[in-house]
Amino acid sequence: VPLFRLGVIADVQHCNADNGWDFDRTNQRFYRAARLCLERAVDTFKTARVDVAINLGDLVDGQVAKEKFPKNILQNLLELLRSTRVPVL
Repeated sequence: VPLFRLGVIADVQHCNADNGWDFDRTNQRFYRAARLCLERAVDTFKTARVDVAINLGDLVDGQVAKEKFPKNILQNLLELLRSTRVPVL
């Protein structure tokens, strides 16, 4: 029996932009689909009944600064992550 369960996610990189590439052009980024990946992670955290959810960074991609209406993008993603109803670090 585990002492505790951690849910960890990193590099979500969400923004309202067409698919692109990382700086080395080795990994494709699916910016709009990133929120769905976060939703799936949150569902998994809930199902697994994690005790703590940890975000290692980059919920939004830097391209979000180019968007005409970037209002509340980070806040909405954080609310989704917090819907696990466990502490989020």
